Amino acid sequence: MTPDAPAGRTIESRKDDTPTAAAQREELRKAIELKDYEFNAHGVELGQRYRSSAVIDDGTPEPPYERDHELYYHPTTWPGARIPHCWLTRGSDTVSTLDVVGKGRFTVLTGIGGDAWVKAAQSVSEQLGDATETLKQAVSSVLGR
Repeated sequence: MTPDAPAGRTIESRKDDTPTAAAQREELRKAIELKDYEFNAHGVELGQRYRSSAVIDDGTPEPPYERDHELYYHPTTWPGARIPHCWLTRGSDTVSTLDVVGKGRFTVLTGIGGDAWVKAAQSVSEQLGDATETLKQAVSSVLGR
């Protein structure tokens, strides 16, 4: 397309220092910004927070969203929220927290001093028929230190 073609002239005219060109640039900027909600909505994809009788409330208030909750993912361990991603070590494998939860089982993640939690989870697992998995993780590697 050459600048002499009608579409080319329209595009070129948006570069003019006129109120009309400025208004066109502003409308174009708004249209592009709106596309973020179509293509970059990480909050919609990852930020679900469930409230139901299946979620046990820990008594803490729901954490506020710091930015647009549709565009941005706000990681939190608040009950009912999707578990945040973190790399963990399982034996000699490196796995994501997202890959060790769900799948019809309960998962207990503990730190270095979590032996009592591991024992409690194993006891519950025996009672429920192998319905829990425990993963004891060094706090330093969970925090990336």
